[in-house]
Amino acid sequence: QDLKDLAGDIDGQGHNLHFFAAGVFKAAQDNGITWILTDYTKAMAGATLADERGMGARPYWVHITADRMLAVYSAFVNGQEIITHARIDECYTRRIGYDEQNVECVRILNRDPVQDINGNVVAYGLPTYELWESVEKATPNQNANTATSDAEWQLGDQGLITVGYIPLVPVIFGTRDGTSWKVEPPLKDIAYLQVEEFQQESNLKSIKELTAYPMLA
Repeated sequence: QDLKDLAGDIDGQGHNLHFFAAGVFKAAQDNGITWILTDYTKAMAGATLADERGMGARPYWVHITADRMLAVYSAFVNGQEIITHARIDECYTRRIGYDEQNVECVRILNRDPVQDINGNVVAYGLPTYELWESVEKATPNQNANTATSDAEWQLGDQGLITVGYIPLVPVIFGTRDGTSWKVEPPLKDIAYLQVEEFQQESNLKSIKELTAYPMLA
């Protein structure tokens, strides 16, 4: 029953699993790859299961498109490929009174490598998350009585991912380039043909307009 309830509102925004999967399917078809991140409502430290249910805490899915995935790294541990590092673009708009401000934000998911005495990576530590925001910083200008605006990255939030792994799942429709996360879109050739067809139709329309132009004499 918990899974049925979750499927009825898979992303916490009122979208059921079918609607969510349709968007994931289209994104994977267009870009060759897309991502699903499983997140959980943030609860107070030490909260029990009853406390979390009382406040409505629950898992939910987040669709991460390819253009928002800034970097992904993985490694093979015990014959299984696991995600070890990911950086996700989470820019948002902040309301300041009746004004709005665009805030650059990056979420970092990471697992530090564990090495043996010979320096070989034998495992990876517990996963953590960090949320960094770009904050404008005013610096005085020595040549004038003015200040110039500069930006610096500040850590807004951080913590431990308690499930023990980075809950990031790739949905791949294209051809993956080796062990990297570069994927060739499956419809790339069709897209180029579509561009060529548009160019031919545009040229044909131009030729018709030039040859059928009414002459005065």
